[in-house]
Parts: sequence; structure tokens; C-alpha cells
Amino acid sequence: MDKKNNTESNNAALGLFLAIGIIVGSWLLGSHFTEAKRIDNAHRNSIQVKGYAQKDIESDLGQWMSLIKARTTELTSAYNMINDYKAKTIDYLKKNGVPENEIKLSAIYTREIYQQKNNGYGETNQLEGYELTMNISFQSTNLDKVEEIAQTSSDLIQQGINISSFEPQYYYTKIEDLKLEMLGEASKNAFERAEKLAGNTGSKVGTLQSASQGVFQITSRNSTEVSDYGSFDTQSRLKTIKAVITAEFSVE
Repeated sequence: MDKKNNTESNNAALGLFLAIGIIVGSWLLGSHFTEAKRIDNAHRNSIQVKGYAQKDIESDLGQWMSLIKARTTELTSAYNMINDYKAKTIDYLKKNGVPENEIKLSAIYTREIYQQKNNGYGETNQLEGYELTMNISFQSTNLDKVEEIAQTSSDLIQQGINISSFEPQYYYTKIEDLKLEMLGEASKNAFERAEKLAGNTGSKVGTLQSASQGVFQITSRNSTEVSDYGSFDTQSRLKTIKAVITAEFSVE
């Protein structure tokens, strides 16, 4: 075979290779656009909505907390003082209808008090005394009793007790069970919203494609508070629980 024939043979082979490459490339490109079109059509043939549900509830557990404090120059006297405060506080609670087995006591926390520098910035190494603190609290399903103690515990101050009474806290203990019910209600609401939107265009809602749970909001009754991270109100006896889900349905 001469040089001319070799050249023609090589050119023919190269042409065949390029032709095959173009055919394969066109097939792959067409397949890509077909898949993209299928995905795009699937996306256009679905509808995404949010479903809402809310329910008014009443707390079923209350908590009252207090802090007693004793501060003296000697540790022993401070310890005797806070034990006296503790005994009087417990006695007060028992006389006002709080069962002793519901009263909770924290450990005693001891803090050393050092003399302040003359310029008011920082402390010296001179020990001035000791401050002892303790938490006394109780929980009860009797919310009226919790509220009553919170309002009247300042009477202990008149007995010479250094006590701070905090705002009562109110909880709903069956919240996990209620969440399931609320999710069902929110899902139903999402489907109804999807039907309404689809009906406006003459379409029909099909199967559920995906669903995601939003945050739960537990707020005081009639509150408009909303948080991206969820709210959990503990200051109100009367609350409202709100649930949100995001759902996507196929549209036929």
C-alpha cells in the first residue's frame, strides 16, 4: 500500500471515529435534556403548601421557686442562719397546705466575700465574710396553691428571712401526646389548602410527595409571638399550642 492509500485509510478511520463520537454525544445530550424535562415537569406538576393547627390548653403542673440567703462574717453563724431560714420557710409552706414530700431543697452554696479595693475595682485578699444560699421549691398539680404561695411568700420577709420569691412556672405534661394530634390536624389543613389552590386552576390533588415538620409554638393565650426556633411559654396558666408542617402534593 503506498503513502497515498495510507493517508486515505487514516482519514477514513478518523472520520468514522468522529461520527461515532457525535452520535454518542448527541444521544447523551438528548438523554440529559429528556431527564431535565421530566424533573421539571414533575416539579411543575406538584404543589407545596403549609398546614396549620392550634389548640388552647391549660397547664396541669405548677412550680414555685425561692432563694434564701445568709451572709455573716463567720461561716458557722452563716450556716446556722440559713438552716433557721430553711426551717421557717418549710414550716410556712406546710402550714399553707403544701405537703412536705412536695418540697424540694437544693444543696447549700457557699461563697467567700472579699473586701473591695479602695478604688472600687476588684477585690483585695482580705476576707470579709461568707454568703450561703439555698433554693427551696415545690411542684404541684394544684395551680391555685402555687399561685397563692407565690403571692403571699413575701410574708416570710416580715419574719426576718432573707428570701427571694420567683414568678411561678406553669407546664403542660402531656405535650408529647398532643404533638401527634396536632401534626394530624396540620396535615389535614395542608391537604385542604392544596385542594383549594388546585381547584382554582381546575386541577386535582394527588398523592403526598414530601412533608416536613416545622417548630411548635407554645405561647400564652391570644399571644401573637412567633419564633423561628419555637416558643415554650412557662409563665401563663392558659396557653395555646401551634403546629406547622410543609407538605408537597402531586397535582393531576
